[in-house]
Amino acid sequence: MLKCHAKPALVAVKLPITLLTNTEMITFLFKEYTNLLGYTIVTNNLNKLIILTLIFIGLSSCGQDLKCSDFKNGTFLIPGDSIYPISSNIIRKNGRQVEWEKAGDSTHAIIKYLDDCNWILTYDTELNELDELERLINDSGGVKVEVLEIKGDTLFYNGVLKNDTLLFEQPGTIIKLK
Repeated sequence: MLKCHAKPALVAVKLPITLLTNTEMITFLFKEYTNLLGYTIVTNNLNKLIILTLIFIGLSSCGQDLKCSDFKNGTFLIPGDSIYPISSNIIRKNGRQVEWEKAGDSTHAIIKYLDDCNWILTYDTELNELDELERLINDSGGVKVEVLEIKGDTLFYNGVLKNDTLLFEQPGTIIKLK
């Protein structure tokens, strides 16, 4: 049995197949690392080192919180709330958005990105027959949306509709599904 008395840079252990947050993963790895610091490492621990390194890289890359840019394209859910209790589904791609509450009832919008975390939403007049509210939104230059915070797969925003006689703000939530 070959022994190495140097302190390892990384320590490998077998992990149960569960999803851990980054904090839980770091805490677990730190405990395993400190447990092995005072002990002799033998060659069979190289297998553990390789396995742990691959698992750590995989979990740390998968467990990252999303960024504003991750909400530019994909499939999303706007959950109902106390102001509007009906949830909406959204598909976004290349500055376009299709939103629907039930099958066959879709609304098309154009998104002008000011930066990754701020945009202006207007309704597409070529693909929609606009109702009074949608016309008001377009005539006012659109709804300016500002990202307030992102937690996990959920984006929290504030939408502002403003013109010469009106200032309306509404907070909201968008959940990334895909």
